[in-house]
Amino acid sequence: MQSIRIDAPLLASHTSKTVRLMGRLSAPTTLDANGEIALQNADSYNLIVDNYYEIIGLVQKDLSVSVLQAFDLGHDFNMKAATKLVEIVHKFPEIYHDV
Repeated sequence: MQSIRIDAPLLASHTSKTVRLMGRLSAPTTLDANGEIALQNADSYNLIVDNYYEIIGLVQKDLSVSVLQAFDLGHDFNMKAATKLVEIVHKFPEIYHDV
């Protein structure tokens, strides 16, 4: 399954696509990934509020994300680096995914 790394500001341009998000779970169904994102199916993954996660999911028309996989990144994660990685992935897409 191919997916592109994005954050909250890029959701609208990726509806109906599988994406990767990194962020902090700020509520049981909300991921803060450079902005808040509503998660669908999050309760199926036993996610812990305040932990950081990488989420692979499908962006819905309402800009929520249906969770397909979730990877726990722990309590201490550098969100500035994650945001920078999203910028780099979109600046040089030929390096990170098929264009």
